[in-house]
Amino acid sequence: MRLSLMCLVSSLLFLNSEAGILTGIGTEGGLSLTSQKWDYKSDTLAAAFSSYMKDWDQRANAGIFFQFFDFKHFNLIVDITYNQKGGLDKQGIQSTIVSSDGKYEIIPGPWIAIWDRIDYISLSPRAKFKYKFGPIEPFFTIGPSFDFETRRTFSEIPPIIDFKKFDFSTPYGIGVGMNINPHLYGFFEFLHQPSVIPIFSNSNLDVTNDGVKFNIGLMYVL
Repeated sequence: MRLSLMCLVSSLLFLNSEAGILTGIGTEGGLSLTSQKWDYKSDTLAAAFSSYMKDWDQRANAGIFFQFFDFKHFNLIVDITYNQKGGLDKQGIQSTIVSSDGKYEIIPGPWIAIWDRIDYISLSPRAKFKYKFGPIEPFFTIGPSFDFETRRTFSEIPPIIDFKKFDFSTPYGIGVGMNINPHLYGFFEFLHQPSVIPIFSNSNLDVTNDGVKFNIGLMYVL
């Protein structure tokens, strides 16, 4: 993974020296609010665990990005970020489902907080559509994100331990930027990053990540 990232950075710098299409290099980071959607395929299971991992938890994200092209209303952004995702249930119920004579009975257990945190390195090429109003520049951004797991941690009672090591998501959002000087550009952005594919799936359950990001960033304009 490290070798791939080094090759990517080298390729981006090569493109800039050869074609001049690289127009900026920057860093960004901020607060992430994350949760997980647990989609039960059985009505009985859904009734027992309807609030499972629905609470929003506070996480972090940070990374570097490269800006390509400098058209009047468009840039291409490629970022490499460290993302923390996962789920939280502050009042999870450890329920037991008992079957007798074809009927199901849900027996609730103690209330207990359960959570998981999954760390990813993400590669995300995104389109950025912008429009300048005087000194400020509102923008909209959208594109895919390829997320590779680097670490996972759980509460004392882990909900699921065999999540997939790859996540594919589609971040999109809005922001506003401003040129601080001819070579320095600052911005704030809000991104929604829902997963497209489940990170866990079986005959009873699909689990997908969800999250929102509040980022600030600085870019050196080449």
